[in-house]
Formats: sequence, structure tokens, C-alpha cells
Amino acid sequence: MQFLTPKAKINIKIFLKYLILAALSSLLMQSDDYIQKLFTEANQATFELKFTLSLLGFHLLLWLAGNRTLALTVISLFAVMQFIQLLHISYLGRPLDPTTITSSLKETGDISSAVQGTLTEHLHIILAVVIPFLINFYLFWRFLPNRLNKWLTTFCYLGIFLILASKPYRATYRDLNFFLPSPTRPSLYNSLDTFSFLLVKGFPDIEDVMPKAEIPKPILSKIESNAHTVWLIIADSIRADHMQIFGYERETTPNLVKWQSKGLTAHKGIAAAVATAASIPLMMNVIQDPGNLLQLKSEETNLFKLAKEAGFKTTWLSSQGSRVLNDLGVRHIDTLIGQEDALIRFEQKRDQAIIEFIDEQNLQGKNFVVILLRGAHAPYKINYDPNRKEFAKWNDDDELDRIIEGKNSYDNSILFTDSVLDQILERIYSLEGENHVVITADHGQLLGEDNLWGHNILRKEVAIVPLLSASWNAPNGTKLADSVENTYWISHFEMSRWLAARLGTDIELQQYDTNRTFLQGKNLYGINQYLEVDMTDEIEINLSEPFITPNYVPYLIEKTQ
Repeated sequence: MQFLTPKAKINIKIFLKYLILAALSSLLMQSDDYIQKLFTEANQATFELKFTLSLLGFHLLLWLAGNRTLALTVISLFAVMQFIQLLHISYLGRPLDPTTITSSLKETGDISSAVQGTLTEHLHIILAVVIPFLINFYLFWRFLPNRLNKWLTTFCYLGIFLILASKPYRATYRDLNFFLPSPTRPSLYNSLDTFSFLLVKGFPDIEDVMPKAEIPKPILSKIESNAHTVWLIIADSIRADHMQIFGYERETTPNLVKWQSKGLTAHKGIAAAVATAASIPLMMNVIQDPGNLLQLKSEETNLFKLAKEAGFKTTWLSSQGSRVLNDLGVRHIDTLIGQEDALIRFEQKRDQAIIEFIDEQNLQGKNFVVILLRGAHAPYKINYDPNRKEFAKWNDDDELDRIIEGKNSYDNSILFTDSVLDQILERIYSLEGENHVVITADHGQLLGEDNLWGHNILRKEVAIVPLLSASWNAPNGTKLADSVENTYWISHFEMSRWLAARLGTDIELQQYDTNRTFLQGKNLYGINQYLEVDMTDEIEINLSEPFITPNYVPYLIEKTQ
């Protein structure tokens, strides 16, 4: 430090002082989650380094701006948001989202009396929110400096404005689905999403997008099941017609083909929706009817919930981010591992890291395991880049025509996924007892057909997905093929019903038709388009014209006496 002038030394000391105070402030602002965790398991938030560093930078700007009124106003607003958020988590067991606020405003009397009736269960919020934020309030009140420098203050004001405006700005061009909370994200992150959406878009009313006709409720019956483990493996964005096991000319799934000799059966499946954030909640809650948000929110048919009721240990392993966890029933999951929990490991090994996490689990006793792989998600090359020598079988040079390069790199990523699935199946096959597994994709993928790419489009290429299943050491009548009449086309709804049965619950729908299902759009919370899918033909599916969810009228099957 000898080369520094006395003035520079003082400036560094001042900066370090406020950097330490900023670190303390940012940690205090996240401490509410960890305090609440001491009192309830409903709070599923996990530490996120990236968000913590963002908070640190924001608080440093607040400290260096030297404006006590601004700092205390921001802290007060955050405290109010967090008090509402944590009260909601404590009472309902899940993070607050914009649609919940809308419905709560209509039921303030009932909610108030219900909270008062269970007041002692929520008193921990005083510790979780009030105390940390009061300490933060005091720190800014006592130690905030006067303006250090006119230009520094101007820079800090600009930075604070840009950070606070970033989420509301996103709300001007993104829909509600982007702002739905992830149960494992810090609750402050979810609060900023929710209240930013409300600030810009107002209060959404899910009643406006729900079907005009009442959807009959499912009938649940407990049935006997001796399953030891039940597995659902979802590989993102894989379409059946690019898999060797379904007759594709390229050898993209050599390992899965070999597993057919050990009982793996292949069926073409129909995806529940065209986007991950819609398809997986529909699968995990065994929902077929478009716009059926009441069943989704009730968790009555949630697979994790049904598994817990039947004595299964529940596990979620994912190489993707936590945003996909919304509406999956996270509070019913015992072990939850996602991309944020091992960023470096997933960055280095991609889906291969999932194998390591499986080996780290205790699979003794009854287990229900759901795995979400990156699969063939775009950009395709990134999925197999760490293992290019083994899986870059088809030329993926960027100089190639886009359609040729896209097809080749897509097929390479399926070849890599085939290897990962092979390793997972080996582990399931070696387990003792009755074991069931189903492998599918959340949706298909467009690869340049009619110059279209991606998957958020209601098209046949997005609708048709692989559906592979196996049941080992299992009695007759328990295999997937034994549970449905139409075994060539199997919808995600039928697949989920089969999983529920293996978990000990039969789910019956009055309006169920084995030759008919729906492909829904990407917006579960909004004006969502959907197609009716006719599966009566064994070769091709027939898709209807698009409808929107409010106009959905359930087709009730007349049962013969």
C-alpha cells in the first residue's frame, strides 16, 4: 500500500467499510428465509450465490448514495413485501404469486379469520421479518454517510434505478408464466417477481381464463401396490421420430434398443403441453382438461403428494433451473436437487452429473424418483460438449446449412441422452423388489419444418414424444401396456394415471376417452390455446383447430349401464 497517497488510503478504507456494511445488509435481508425454516418446512428457499451477489451490489449502491430517505424507503418496501410473502408461505405452504393475491383480495374476511384462528403458528414471522429488517433499518439510520461525492451519488442513483426497474420492465413484454414463483428460490426473489408483475400488469384473475363449463372432479380410490421404486424420467425436447428405437434411420439410441430385450417397451406419446413450464405441472398433477387450474392448485392428484401418503420417499433430480418447480408440489418432496445446487458440476458434466446424484441417494425402502434431464434442449451442442469425442457423431460444424447443422447436433444430443438413460436404467434394473420406470419428454421440437424452430407452437412435431416403460419383478396387470386400451398412442395423462396407480391411487375421470387427449399451449395462467388430439389412427394423429381455454366444454362420456 506504500504507493497509495494518504487520500487514496482513506478512500479505500471508506469503501471497505461500506462494502462490509453492504454485505451485512444483504445477508440480513435474506435471513428471513432461514429463520422461518426453523419453524416450518413450508419454506423451501435455498441459498443462491448469484442473487446474493446482486443484493450485495444493490446494497453497496444504497450505502454509497448517501440518501437516508431513499435507503429507508426501499428497506420498508422490501419488509412489507416479505411480511406478506412469508405469511403466505406459513399459512398456505407455497410462495405467493400474482393470481393468489387476486383471489385473496376477494376473500380477505375468510383469510383474516383463518389466520387469527391459527395465529400462534405464524408468530415466527415477527422473528423472521421484523427483527432482521429493523436491524437493517437501524444500520442505515445510524451509519449511512452524508453524500460522499456528487458524481458518485449520481452514479449510485442511476444504478439503484436500473436495478429496481429491471423486473417491472420485463413485465412489460413477458407474460405471467415468467413471473410465477419457484419454491426453492429466495423468497425475496419471488416477491420482487410477483410485485413487479402486479405493478405493471395489475391483478390477474384466473377466473377469466378458466373454462366456462364446470370440469367434473376426478374420483380417487386407494388401491393395493407393492411397488418398491417408481421412476419418472423426463428428457427435455426429445421427439420420437429422431430416436432409433422408433425406427429412425440413424443410430441415436443404441442403448435403449438393447434394453428392449430386458422388457423396455416403446410407445409414441402425446405431450400434455408445448412448453416445460406447462407440460411438467400437468404431468405431475395428472391433469388432462385444458384450463383445469382448480385441480392444479388443489394438489389433490399431485404425484408427490400421493407418493408421500403411500409411504414413499420422494426425490427430484434436475439438471435444469428451479423455475420449473412451480406447481409441482415441492412441499411433498423429501430430496430436491437442481441446477442451482451444483452449478459447477452441471456446467462440467451436464446430464451426466445426474448419475452421480442418483448414486448418492439412499434408495432403500419405497422411493418415488422424478428426474428432469436437459436432454436435447437448445442449444443442442452444449449438452454433449464435455464429451464431444464420444457423442459428436454427426457433423455439427457451424458453417453448415442451419437445418443440416441443427439436425446433426440435435441427433448428437439424443445420442448423449441415450447414454445417460442407459446408466440410469442399469441402476434401476439392479434394485430388488418391484420396480417401475417410464421415460418421456416434456414436449417435442421443431427442426426447421416450414422454417419453424423451437417448441412453443401447437404442431405435430411438438406433440409427439417418446414414451418408454418397463416393470421389473412386477405382477401381471401392472405394466403400462396393461393399463390403457390404446397402446400405440399414450398421452401424458394416461402415463401419469399409471404412475399414480403404481403409487397406490386410482384416478378416474368421468370424461376420459382413451382415443382422445389435448395438447395445451405454453400459458397455463392466461388465455391458453389448445388442440384436441384424435388418437384413433395407429399411424397418424389428427389435430383439431386451435381453441382457447375459456371456451373449453368437457365432453362427458356416457357410460353404459
